[in-house]
Amino acid sequence: MRVSRACLLVLLFASVASAQNPLSALKTLEVDGIGSSALLDLNSCQHLAPSPFGAFVPPDVVIMLPVPPFSVTIPGTAFLPPPPRLCPVAVTGASAGSPPHPPGQSTFQLNLNVDFSTYRSNGSGGGCSQASGTLAFTKSAQGNPEQLTMTHAGLVCDTDGIGSPKTYTATYHATGGTRKYAGSSGTGDVAVSFGAETLLHLDGNILFR
Repeated sequence: MRVSRACLLVLLFASVASAQNPLSALKTLEVDGIGSSALLDLNSCQHLAPSPFGAFVPPDVVIMLPVPPFSVTIPGTAFLPPPPRLCPVAVTGASAGSPPHPPGQSTFQLNLNVDFSTYRSNGSGGGCSQASGTLAFTKSAQGNPEQLTMTHAGLVCDTDGIGSPKTYTATYHATGGTRKYAGSSGTGDVAVSFGAETLLHLDGNILFR
């Protein structure tokens, strides 16, 4: 009987201590991943960037008329697509956390929308564009997949001129997920490099509810 009461008191004390310390539910989140290359997809959108970095400005259009002045020239700028000029990119790959919880050994899905209408010089001979998207980590746990989802926003930058490998530096916001990640939130930094493969590093926190 005394043992049962002692155990009850210990559990009660632990529960009270946890309630008094909100940081007890805030955990470190560190993930590294490697995925398929998306560099060609990003470079294929370069023409959407403003001149002189891109070639998206259509040529002038000359319309012939049956009466004087016999022709009218419409500038190519009149045919420009309005901002944003988005370039969607998707990357899948394998990831692992350190420490392994959370999210542990997982697969990831990175979705990125790069707005090339915001492309500006960054001093490398290339430039940077604003970007945002989603990121999901999925882990199989005894046949029941767990998923952690987040949104992110930052800059995609050329590292050595137009067409060179690129980096994406951003801040993430965890939006929840499934099973133990349901209702979770968090924030931190995301770094991605786009080259022969896509490398991902995430460093931040996650708050369990």
